[in-house]
Amino acid sequence: MLGLLVTSRFVAGLVRVPTESMAPSIRARDAVWINRVAYGFSFFWKPLSLFQWSSPKRGDVVVFKAMACMRVAPNTYVIKRIVAKEGDLVQVLGQRLVINGKALKYSTLNNNLVESEAGERGHPVFTVGKHMASYGPFLVPRGHVFVMGDNRNDSDDSRDWGPLDVRYIEGKADFVVRVVNGGRKTFPAFSNL
Repeated sequence: MLGLLVTSRFVAGLVRVPTESMAPSIRARDAVWINRVAYGFSFFWKPLSLFQWSSPKRGDVVVFKAMACMRVAPNTYVIKRIVAKEGDLVQVLGQRLVINGKALKYSTLNNNLVESEAGERGHPVFTVGKHMASYGPFLVPRGHVFVMGDNRNDSDDSRDWGPLDVRYIEGKADFVVRVVNGGRKTFPAFSNL
């Protein structure tokens, strides 16, 4: 039992998603498996990291605790996608994300808009609506990342409360555990992020 507690607090664990801000990739009430040692290792005194062996990258889905400036209760787990790193210039023009002057690539798959950078695997996004119309330009400061929900029109994110200090990232989301109703039985379904 102690081993399970130590593993879920320091190494990996499941976190329930509170909102639809990451739809269609992750839905409200889905559970997300987070890797708490993806970027480094620390103890209870987060945000101080003992060891760091990797840095968050564009496209990573990260988990952190809500802060007072957010629309969810403080200390609620929040899940967002990193769209820009320190030194990147972020803009939204005509409902399209532009990083360092280059518009991301958009295509359609299964009636979903898929966003990707050149040479990277894409992810589905919802972009329709006023909130996504225009933003920036904004230069991401050192030690921070710019995060957005995949449901761009229904996401409280860096466009609202500014960049996220990387020291507050609790882990990287590796996959979604979704409960699927298969007739009389309910079972978990897994999908990579």
